[in-house]
Amino acid sequence: MIYYYLSKIHRKLVKSEKLNKKTIAIGNFSFGGSGKTPFTIYLANKLKEKFNVIILSRGYKRKNKDIQLIKDGNIDVKKVGEEPYIIHLKTGLKVFVYKDRFLASKIAIELFNPDILIYDDALQYWKIDFDKRILLIDYKNLRGWNVFPFGKFREPIEEIKRVDFVIVNFKFSEPFEIFEFMGKPATFINYKVLNKFDFKDVVAFCGIADSSSFKNILNKFYNVVYFKAFPDHYYYTQKDLEKLKKFKLPIITTLKDYVKIQDKEGIFYLDIDIQVHNFKRLYDIIFQTSI
Repeated sequence: MIYYYLSKIHRKLVKSEKLNKKTIAIGNFSFGGSGKTPFTIYLANKLKEKFNVIILSRGYKRKNKDIQLIKDGNIDVKKVGEEPYIIHLKTGLKVFVYKDRFLASKIAIELFNPDILIYDDALQYWKIDFDKRILLIDYKNLRGWNVFPFGKFREPIEEIKRVDFVIVNFKFSEPFEIFEFMGKPATFINYKVLNKFDFKDVVAFCGIADSSSFKNILNKFYNVVYFKAFPDHYYYTQKDLEKLKKFKLPIITTLKDYVKIQDKEGIFYLDIDIQVHNFKRLYDIIFQTSI
């Protein structure tokens, strides 16, 4: 609970400002993966069909703290972080990476005059008074909602009042219909694998918040002889990879991990996309007020 109360104090001390563009914050209330980045990619790809969209990210655990602009693939992943890099890779959109997203937004508006700014992992960022806030929740966490250190959540469940839309992430589990969640309009997302390699026995690894979810996906398709879970946002050494290659089997990982690896020989990634149920409902809520 200490984290939450410190966050509330910080929220009151920070002056929150509106920007003169449509702003959409995507985030979660829990520690660990809930699908923020895949959903950011999905939403950006949908909105770019009609609007000039720019994405902003903190670039968590990147190796460089300067402001960075990803506008082509010719950039060091370590400087920007793997998640902003993947967002650009899968959308083709410009991505600003900086801790001070208010300043980055001002620069983005001045240089490129976007219609919409989308913020990955920004529900705990208080400098901007966002037009819309979208909360993602892993369905497995719905069995209990305890605030850290007694549970996985940063904030109590009543804080849902400050978001505009809730998306429940079922990953590869069987979804059920959701129309409201704690009084807020809601829907769900599920995952689909875009590519599947014709392997039987494999070795696998990943460095993501919810490594068990990736392992469960692999078990649907392959006989996983050995699985290694690394810390989230981990940067791999050659020694790490040599241990995996000793098995003399195909090695499968996530795209998030794959982009950080220099020696990619014998290593493959599952390209995973999301499916959003009833996107029109979300779209209508985003544009309740005109841009």
